[in-house]
Amino acid sequence: MKKSLILLLSLMLIASGCGSDESSSNEEGKTIQNEESQKEVEVKKELSYGDTFVFDEFEMVISDSIEWTTLDNPYSELDGADIALIPVHIKNNSDETGNINMFYIKLYGSKGTELEDVAFYFDNILGYNGDLRPQAEADAYLAVVYDGDGDYYVEFDDIFNKCEVKLPISK
Repeated sequence: MKKSLILLLSLMLIASGCGSDESSSNEEGKTIQNEESQKEVEVKKELSYGDTFVFDEFEMVISDSIEWTTLDNPYSELDGADIALIPVHIKNNSDETGNINMFYIKLYGSKGTELEDVAFYFDNILGYNGDLRPQAEADAYLAVVYDGDGDYYVEFDDIFNKCEVKLPISK
């Protein structure tokens, strides 16, 4: 009796199709694909100068028209450092007044390390430039401490959304 019950349960499991097949047949003999096999892998394009992207309902374009300046503050450890001011065009696509929060922006240098924030030493810097009304547009800058030629990155991250832009910089 026990053997026949075990055999019956085994046959039922086999007949019910337990397993991880990627496809099964319906009554008409057509193949039905598993949901996982239908998912398309999203290929993310690496963003750089001139690319339009949206973060936190703000549309941005970062220009390669870099302006160079020197940090002039005798009280700063970075006094005399070369600074790349990178233009950013920003548009508020939301229905509310708002801005890009300065705490959502991180800059990484050519060596891959996070750069010190020097934005407060300059005027009209992204994250410090004030609010924009709905559909308003403005121009601002990213203030980047130069630590050698190479690929720099700006990361926009508000925990829910993350966007990274590659910024090749050479002097």
